[in-house]
Amino acid sequence: MKQLFNNENRIAVILRNIEMQSVCSVESLAAKLDVSQKTIRNDIKELNCLLGGYACIGNNKGICKLIVFAPKGFTEIRNKIYKQEDLFNSSHTRMAYMFWQLMHAEEPYLTDDLSEEMKVARTTTIGDLNRLRKVIEKYDLKIKGKANTGLALCGDEYKIRLFILENIYEQLYLNFPLGQIIREKLYDFQERLSMDALGFGFFYRFFVVMIQRMESGHTIKKLEPKYEELYGSSAYMIVDEFLNEIEQVKGYKISKEERLFLSISVAGMRTPANTAEIEQKISISEGVADLIIEILDRIKAELNVTVVANELFDDFVYHVFFMINRLKYGFHIYNPMVDDFKNKYSVAYKMAEIAKGVLEERVGIEMTEDEMGFLAAYFGVFLLEQEPEKKRCKIAIV
Repeated sequence: MKQLFNNENRIAVILRNIEMQSVCSVESLAAKLDVSQKTIRNDIKELNCLLGGYACIGNNKGICKLIVFAPKGFTEIRNKIYKQEDLFNSSHTRMAYMFWQLMHAEEPYLTDDLSEEMKVARTTTIGDLNRLRKVIEKYDLKIKGKANTGLALCGDEYKIRLFILENIYEQLYLNFPLGQIIREKLYDFQERLSMDALGFGFFYRFFVVMIQRMESGHTIKKLEPKYEELYGSSAYMIVDEFLNEIEQVKGYKISKEERLFLSISVAGMRTPANTAEIEQKISISEGVADLIIEILDRIKAELNVTVVANELFDDFVYHVFFMINRLKYGFHIYNPMVDDFKNKYSVAYKMAEIAKGVLEERVGIEMTEDEMGFLAAYFGVFLLEQEPEKKRCKIAIV
C-alpha cells in the first residue's frame, strides 16, 4: 500500500511545475525529482491520460507546455491530483484508502486498525465509512459487519472495478509500477489504433486496474450475458491481439472474462479526434445509423429543426455508437459542461432530450445527464453551422 499512498507524488509535482511556469524542461524536472528523463516523459504521458482531454501537456524537443482546453474540467482533475499530497487530511483520500484495504482484506477489518493506520480519530473513521457506504450503494456494493468485530466489502468484482475507475482511480493508481516493457506496449497500442489522449486514457486506466486486480488474486469469474455480446466484436479482437502480447511479457494467461472487461474501454471510448483512422479498425453496427435517422426525424417533427450533415456528422455517428456501449455496459463518464449546455443552449439541449427518448425506447438504456450534455454539444455545433455565414464562428468540441 505504501506504493499507492505516499508523499512522493511525481505526477502532482510535474503538473505543478509545468503549470506555474510558462515552459518547463524535461531535463530540469528529472533533476528536481532525481529520476531519468525517460521516466519524466512516461509520467507526462500518464498525466495526459489523467487530464482526460480537458488539458494536454505538449512536449516539443524536451520543452513542456500546458495547454488547457476546458478550464472547469481541468480544474477538477487537477485538484484531484493535488489532493494526493495531502495524504489523510482529505476525506476522499481516507475513503479511498479504506476501500483499498477492504477490497484486499482476507478477513474482516477492524475500524480501530483503519484509524490507527490513517492516524485519525475513531469518530472520523466511522463518519468516513458511513459516507463510503452511501457512495458505493449505486454500484450494488456493501460494507458488512460491525466496527468492533470487523468489516468486509461485499459485491461483484466488475462493480468494484467500475467504482474504482469512476471515483478513486487517481487516489489509488497514480505512478502505478507497470514496468517499462508493458508501458512501451501500451503506447505502441495507442499508436497502432490511432487513439488520442482522451480515448487512450480510458483504455490505460482499465488496463492498470485489470492487471493490479488480477495480480492480487481478484479476477472476474463471470459476467452478465450482455457482456458476452462483445465477444467477436472488432473491439474484442483488437484487445485480444494486444493481450496476447501482454501474456508473453507477463508469463500468465489472461481469461476471456478479463479480455471482455478490457474490451469495454475500446467499445465505449470517447470519440477520437480523427474518426477516419478509427473506422478502419472499429465497425459500427447498422442499427446505429437507423437510430440516428429516427432521432433526426423526431427532432424535425417536434422542433421543426432540420439537422444538415456536415464534416462533423461522421464523428457524431461514432459518438452515438460509443455512447450506447458505455450506457449498455454501465461505464459512466463525467461531463463538467453539462450545466452550461442545459442553461445556455436550450434548443441544443432540447434536441438531446428528444434523442434520449428515442434511445431509451429503442435500445432500452437509461441516458445520463452527462451523456446528454455531450449530445447537446454536437447538436449545438450543427445548429451553429446552419446559421447565416455572417453570424457564424468556429468552436471545437473537447
